[in-house]
Amino acid sequence: MKDVVDYDRGRRSDAVKYAQSLQIWHGTIGMIKYTCYGSILVYLANMRFPWVQKQTLAGKAFVVSSFSIFGAPLRMKSGGAL
Repeated sequence: MKDVVDYDRGRRSDAVKYAQSLQIWHGTIGMIKYTCYGSILVYLANMRFPWVQKQTLAGKAFVVSSFSIFGAPLRMKSGGAL
């Protein structure tokens, strides 16, 4: 009986490692994707709105990093469906 439990534990640990690698992969892809979205949005807003042009670079970087932080867990939670 012990051999069956050890075999099952090994399979489960492989499945956990695989699931973790999938989450890391999809989180990274989501973060890159939403960073691009945020960068494009800030660029277009900078070209169009004068109040965005008056913002400091740190303020614009905060908006882009907020998009990045939002994109990582969103993509991980959906399992890469977005």
